Amino acid sequence: MTAGATLFSLPFFSARAEEYVVIDAAEAAKIGAAAGGDEIRQIDNGDSTLDIVHLFTSTGTSMSFTVPAENMIKPGTLRMLVVGGGGSGGADCGGGGGAGGFVYLDGLDAVAGNWSVVVGAGGAAVAKKDNTPGKDGADSSLTIGSTTYTAKGGGGGGCYPNTGGRAGGSGGGGYKNLNAGSSTQSSTGYGYGNA
Repeated sequence: MTAGATLFSLPFFSARAEEYVVIDAAEAAKIGAAAGGDEIRQIDNGDSTLDIVHLFTSTGTSMSFTVPAENMIKPGTLRMLVVGGGGSGGADCGGGGGAGGFVYLDGLDAVAGNWSVVVGAGGAAVAKKDNTPGKDGADSSLTIGSTTYTAKGGGGGGCYPNTGGRAGGSGGGGYKNLNAGSSTQSSTGYGYGNA
């Protein structure tokens, strides 16, 4: 029942030689970076370039990732990872919750504008001795213009006496010899999940 996450890695041209540090939004703005995220990290690649990583982990509300019109982001180098919230395990010797599915894209251009980010929460824990399957994790998503990339939440785990795992980004585990849930994550070019 781990929350999902969304992160962006933005390579920059730079002559600075600083190791990995957490920086604030004002510092990121000074070097022409994008804005947004619960944490912003600067990583020196050792080759006169920096990666600026924007990590989004707060669940439940839509957040903005803003790319300014004037920026120093190298064209075709944006990397993006979106992870759905994990499912919770089933009660009473139940199966484990499935991991959130994920979407990974590389080689994107940093299109100026406000991108919408939603981070899915993990599935809620279920009480012991309730014969209750685990709860599904929530979807995480990123919207750029009119295109939305969705990482499906993981499926809840199965439970005693006869419940298999629930479907999700990665399916939840089944009770004893019952089936695990299927994967609902699209695998068309950029999405990944397991049954």
